[in-house]
Amino acid sequence: MCGIAGYFQIQKTENLEHVVQAMADALTHRGPDDHGMWIEPQEKRLAFAHRRLSVIDLSKAGAQPMRSSSGRYVISYNGEIYNFQALRNELEKFGCGFQGHSDTEVLLAGFEHWGIKDTLKRVAGMFALALFDCKERTLTLARDRCGKKPLYFGWDKGVNVFAFASELKAFTAVQAFRKPDINNKAIQLYLQWRYIPDPHSIYENIWKLPPAQFITRPLEDFIHPFTPQEHAETYWHFESVTGQERQSAAEHSQLNGLEDILTQAIKERMIADVSLGVFLSGGVDSALITALMQKHADQPVKSFTIAFDDSRYNEAPHAAQISAHLGTEHTEMLLTSAEAMKTARHINSLFDEPFGDPSAIPTYHVCRLAKKELTVALTGDGGDETFGGYSWYFRAQKLLPVLKLPNGLRRTVGQALTALPLAGGLFSAAQRRKISALIAADDPDELYPLLHSYWSGVTGQRAQNIDDTAYGSMIETLPVSNPIERMMAFDTRMFMAGDVLTKTDRCSMAHGLELRSPLLDHRVIEYGWSMSHDMKIRGHHGKYALKQLLRRYIPDALIDRPKQGFSIPHGRWLREDLRDWAEDMLCVSTLKKHSLIDPDFVSLYWDAHASGQADYGHYLWTIVCLQNWAETCR
Repeated sequence: MCGIAGYFQIQKTENLEHVVQAMADALTHRGPDDHGMWIEPQEKRLAFAHRRLSVIDLSKAGAQPMRSSSGRYVISYNGEIYNFQALRNELEKFGCGFQGHSDTEVLLAGFEHWGIKDTLKRVAGMFALALFDCKERTLTLARDRCGKKPLYFGWDKGVNVFAFASELKAFTAVQAFRKPDINNKAIQLYLQWRYIPDPHSIYENIWKLPPAQFITRPLEDFIHPFTPQEHAETYWHFESVTGQERQSAAEHSQLNGLEDILTQAIKERMIADVSLGVFLSGGVDSALITALMQKHADQPVKSFTIAFDDSRYNEAPHAAQISAHLGTEHTEMLLTSAEAMKTARHINSLFDEPFGDPSAIPTYHVCRLAKKELTVALTGDGGDETFGGYSWYFRAQKLLPVLKLPNGLRRTVGQALTALPLAGGLFSAAQRRKISALIAADDPDELYPLLHSYWSGVTGQRAQNIDDTAYGSMIETLPVSNPIERMMAFDTRMFMAGDVLTKTDRCSMAHGLELRSPLLDHRVIEYGWSMSHDMKIRGHHGKYALKQLLRRYIPDALIDRPKQGFSIPHGRWLREDLRDWAEDMLCVSTLKKHSLIDPDFVSLYWDAHASGQADYGHYLWTIVCLQNWAETCR
């Protein structure tokens, strides 16, 4: 695990070593154990930098940037290849030799033997990498299938230099990229989704390489700006995965197959030359990962959870019961409201761009807790997307029959719902607004953005069209017709990379902790999509297969309970303990200072929320985080 950065200048006008060192220094938190640099010797206009968090092969034989045995390739790579031992065994049969036992050396040997695209297809892991071909003088940028590891690339305003890095702060650490222009389209996308979906970033001319894609171009061509859509090539087509034929085998057979492939993914992720443990939240996903880890461990697995002083959000008692049953060595930390609210004020600085998921706060603290004893932790991320666990799937499922009613009747009901008084009605103001829109929807595919999106535009007015890159174009290419499965596919491709994995990457890297997610192994995802639909969603309950597997290891009483999620009471905090901060962020002068959203529009919602007339916590938190980013990161 590490941070990577690179810099290419059209003319030798800057001290390349000084510039790339500044970029690497900005990423020290991602790799506190070691650092390295490589400057292309022929023209000295390209440089790679690397910050290392040592996990496998702690010796200098695992240091980066690393050159291939033939000298043809140089790589700077962030991540882990979990099946590297199997790949190494295969390469050794072809006569490949190795100096150390790092996965980086295996990657380079694979590129030498199989080529870039075929190697990317073979690896199972999380990664973002830059690879220079000294023979062909081409540069390759690549990212893992799900987007677990970030990779930004872009150009300065004068288009004199090209750079790439794991985080945006590496760009702004050098003079050429200071104060880049804000991408207004990204602001609108953020307000809609509370994260900025790839390929966009918050800045003009800086892009995120989408998951499962790579770009290979002659080095000189990188000086001319382009978008990922123009030159990126896909090596794993998730849309095809969703359209594969579903299994017709008996339930126990499907479950046995899932357990086998998930066990393989977990065993591979338990390989490390450093201390390793697991996050145990008390939910189904993390409990299943913990159970399978403990089954194959030769000593008690170290498990970690965060407790809350608000019982509505506290899963710690369930986690403790699961730990006791499985026999893990469990650590629990109480996260007080005071400490969580203190974190809320500065956590946006981790992301370098607006990020509105409030669960980043407990994620930050569980990473800090685990790092006291671990360097690597496994997580349960990925279960909700592949196996149907999010609440909006079931809300949509209940609303699908409504779409069959005549338009006039649906609109009449919607108008009646919104006519209910703000105070004392059946629904909150936010719920009424959403229910009204849902009842007016004409197409099942409209349900996802109506259920899951936030603000629709920078002025607060409803957007005329859903952004093609974030939703529309992917929905159009999906081969599945089931509207719930289409939501699951979008969440895997966009919400997972843009929100969930962005959150876990930044919060873990802030503490020098590596997170590994077996449920996001592409083989698990592929198998999950091959399972029959009722093995995932049965009735109005999701993750059926995962729950049935978990019943093999813990009692039903520890499984059959409502899903709580991993969040905070942010609506109440904004109205009470964080009110001063919220008012600072949402006051007219601050809103006008940054000119990102209409102050009058925001004031209407803030006044209703602050007075207790309605609960707009989910929506206002998104704007508070946007304003906090503008105040602290610009």
